[in-house]
Amino acid sequence: MNQIRAMLAEFGIIVSVDRHALQRAIPDALEDADNQLPDLARAIISDCFEHLLNLNQRIADQEQCFDMLVSRSRQAKKIMKVAGIGPITAAAVTASIGRGEQFDKGRDFMLTFTVPAPLRGLGTEGLCPTRIFSGSMTIR
Repeated sequence: MNQIRAMLAEFGIIVSVDRHALQRAIPDALEDADNQLPDLARAIISDCFEHLLNLNQRIADQEQCFDMLVSRSRQAKKIMKVAGIGPITAAAVTASIGRGEQFDKGRDFMLTFTVPAPLRGLGTEGLCPTRIFSGSMTIR
């Protein structure tokens, strides 16, 4: 998107940083014969715009898959009750920990996903460092 925005700016077409504003402005810029856009630039921007629309569709399809997955998982629904947790994070946590039976306490679960830096000075100095750093980096 930034590449498209920069290319348009080179030819005097300034578009706001908002993704939706860019998606509304591109067709107008491509159709406007009065602007200074050369044919080659029009072709490249048009190709980039098609690619952007394709990516938007793929993202929407993936989000629909996550929604379907979460709607069928009791554990994911429970996780989504936490403020700020959406379908993607709930699916990742569910896939990572399953039913969570490996944790004796909620604190053990927290240490799996917590970045170690904020733990300093909170009375966690006695914990084994390998336990703190063994969390899943893909979810952080």
